[in-house]
Amino acid sequence: VAEPEPNLVARFTMAGRDKDTGKSSQVNPLLLEDDNQRRLVKISEQIKEFKKTVTQANLYKRPPSEEERLVIHQLWLETNKFLDDGYESRPVLSDDMVWMGKTSMQSVTVCFPSERNVHNKIFGGYLMRLAHELSFANGSVFTQSRPSYVSLDDFSFQKPVNIGSILKLTSQVVYSEPEHKTFQVAVSADVIDNIQNSTERTNTFYFNFSCPNGRVPRVVPRTYKQMMKFLEGRRRAQTGKLISKLQGEMQH
Repeated sequence: VAEPEPNLVARFTMAGRDKDTGKSSQVNPLLLEDDNQRRLVKISEQIKEFKKTVTQANLYKRPPSEEERLVIHQLWLETNKFLDDGYESRPVLSDDMVWMGKTSMQSVTVCFPSERNVHNKIFGGYLMRLAHELSFANGSVFTQSRPSYVSLDDFSFQKPVNIGSILKLTSQVVYSEPEHKTFQVAVSADVIDNIQNSTERTNTFYFNFSCPNGRVPRVVPRTYKQMMKFLEGRRRAQTGKLISKLQGEMQH
């Protein structure tokens, strides 16, 4: 009988918080008893440091690296020939490329009390489910097939979603690797305030898919904002590969 293999690997970041002050508190240290445990902790520290480095290079705080600027320029060179010089230009790409702006898909949901948690806010798992379903639908249209879910990147709930909120989810394919038959879908969750006529971002999910038997075109950004989304997706893809490698070492 073959050894069972895991269907899902999850990494949780836990934080200690004082129940009275609400401030951070000391987390009990681990007692390492053998070399295997010390190896696992060392690998976890490597993952933590790599994530810290990526966070510090946030594109909202710092410009792209020299390598990333070259990637952007190369993309512009490759796609510039598809642009028409006319004022009413309608750029047409080759069959193996898709403009990022054409990969968007949205949904709107009214949040009912049936989906509340113990704090009388909308349960985070419900939001994840809605985001996952939208990303899958978007990925299915993007590949014209049925993609396979691979992973969900790190995320945190920045703001709670109240009962009765109008939740708008916006998905977009932000990065793809046709040579590996993989792509990434970002799903932003925004709460619409119909009284104040405003929206507030709660969090953004990044879902990774593979489509070994389908068509995975190249996603091509046009605007600077789309370029930043592309680079964010590229960074997350590189981070995911490194973490997968380190997690493989942990399991062995």
